[in-house]
Amino acid sequence: MMSLIALSQRMANSFQEALNLTTCRPDYTVSCDEIDLFLTKMIAPTQPNGVIICAAGFILLPVPPANVFNFLSDENRRHEWDVLTAGLPVRQISHIPIGTDAANRITILEPMTSNSQIFQQASRNPQQGSYLIVYTPITEQEVQNIANGQLDHSQLPITPSGFYISSGSEAFNNMNAAPGTVTGTTRGHHHSHLTVAFQILTPGGSTNEELGMESLASIHDVFKETVQNIKTALNC
Repeated sequence: MMSLIALSQRMANSFQEALNLTTCRPDYTVSCDEIDLFLTKMIAPTQPNGVIICAAGFILLPVPPANVFNFLSDENRRHEWDVLTAGLPVRQISHIPIGTDAANRITILEPMTSNSQIFQQASRNPQQGSYLIVYTPITEQEVQNIANGQLDHSQLPITPSGFYISSGSEAFNNMNAAPGTVTGTTRGHHHSHLTVAFQILTPGGSTNEELGMESLASIHDVFKETVQNIKTALNC
């Protein structure tokens, strides 16, 4: 169990680093339904010819942060926003609580799609009024091997995606600070500032080449559909 907790910490750190790089030094900025979508590309450490594309954007929702968190972290409602589930249910395989706060937990999730991909998801309440949700693709065998000590979690390639939820118009801008450290003005706990970020591994190419138009269009479409699904589900 401790190895899976350590993996979740690594997921959070990787997500924060990627989001900081993407928003501070983006390779591209495109408009997505009046939302600025920041994109950057990085060499995948364990994939010599692979490139990780990170896309991030920010939206303001007229919904309290706790409500947004409860919706996005609920595996029974994941199919309402996650494009990759194809609208099919998601099953919780395992649940590991961390501490006494129910918001802090690790879950292993399995979409009821045709492929065998599962996700490890880590949910956190780093400070009052803010929440972090990160998830990464993983196989059931990898989960078992990490839990049994047969696989060092630090050797597992990860591409965590997820959400940072804060009150008002705060943004997760200072990614080098402790989780939950934000900048910006606050509109109160009846509004949420939602940061959405995806990391996608693409084969081939290099960081010196421009992102392919097909990859760019695909990421744009996934981001746009995800945001629209979230707004629809929350009646925004």
